[in-house]
Amino acid sequence: ALIKFQGYSSNQYYVASLKDSNTIPDSGQLFVSGWPTPPEDEKTSSERKFLSANIFSNFPPETVSTETFLCPDKRGYKLCYFSKVRKGMSGGPIFDANGYVVGIHGRGNSKYKGSGIPITEFIYLINQNKSTLSKNDLNFKPPSQDLIAKGRENARQADTIEDLYELFLGCLIIERNELSCITDYPSDLEWNDKCK
Repeated sequence: ALIKFQGYSSNQYYVASLKDSNTIPDSGQLFVSGWPTPPEDEKTSSERKFLSANIFSNFPPETVSTETFLCPDKRGYKLCYFSKVRKGMSGGPIFDANGYVVGIHGRGNSKYKGSGIPITEFIYLINQNKSTLSKNDLNFKPPSQDLIAKGRENARQADTIEDLYELFLGCLIIERNELSCITDYPSDLEWNDKCK
């Protein structure tokens, strides 16, 4: 989690260690994490990807075309990098080489260009009182070695979401509290008239 929250389960949720993205050197290495949308023929599970990324400033200007991919842009995408990000990874964390979250991934294209919103944008909103969060809701301490160790122990379990669509539909059923709304899951969704 990026912020502290009160969950409904007994699970312990760690708050990610954040870092001002302005501290990343121009030659800095980044890592983008997320669960890409599975291929059409593999609709049952999604595996987390942890991809390396190189900041745009590492490359000559002629290799960065702004015609097809504008970064930075006016919508807050100011962290620009080359990486093989895929559809579905939006919302995933962008880490620096020391394990700090420095941004949130948001966009990518077929030319392996990606962009994210830097943590500094969120900090700016908090400082301008444009958020209900405060800096006390964030964690700027070094990444937890305990968390890293637990992640390594449970990597296979934590990095794969099995029965992806069945899980989604189960959440949908709980949310709507109408089991009869779904016919024939986990295949393609077919809604009856009650759910439209």
